[in-house]
Order: sequence, then C-alpha cells, then structure tokens
Amino acid sequence: MDNIEQMTLATRTLLELVINNLCDSPNKSDITIDCNGANSCLICVKVSAKDYGKVIGQKGKIVKAIRSLLQAFAGKYRVRFLFEIVEME
Repeated sequence: MDNIEQMTLATRTLLELVINNLCDSPNKSDITIDCNGANSCLICVKVSAKDYGKVIGQKGKIVKAIRSLLQAFAGKYRVRFLFEIVEME
C-alpha cells in the first residue's frame, strides 16, 4: 500500500468516526476523497439537511476542529487538504 492509499484510508476512517457520531442519521452521510497528484486532496463530506448544522456547529466551531484534525494529518503525510461540507437535498 503506497502513501496516498494509506493516507486516504486513515483520513476516511477518522472522518467517518467524527461525522457518524455527530449526525442523527449517519447512513445518509457520504465522504469522498479525491487526490490530485501527490500533494493535494479534496475531501467532500455530504450530510443530510437536518445534520448540516450539527456538523458545522455554533459559529463554525466543530468544522474548525475537524479542519484542525485534517491539518495534523496533512503534516504527517505532507499533503494539502481542501475540505468542504455539502448539504444533501
């Protein structure tokens, strides 16, 4: 398993743990990780409309904490993450 696959698996596992514990309906959430080359990854988390506010948190505190976790992973694997949360219809 190369570095990108290992990083993708570890990141997905971390995000699934965090997002599934925040959401009321974790089976409606979806996480996609798209790596563009060796040093850049786009992470898109799709959650249901009623869980969107819970994932963002008051004044964005929860999403900032998630981004901090991803920055720690970015330092370990030497990549940049672009992180977005999308509300499903």
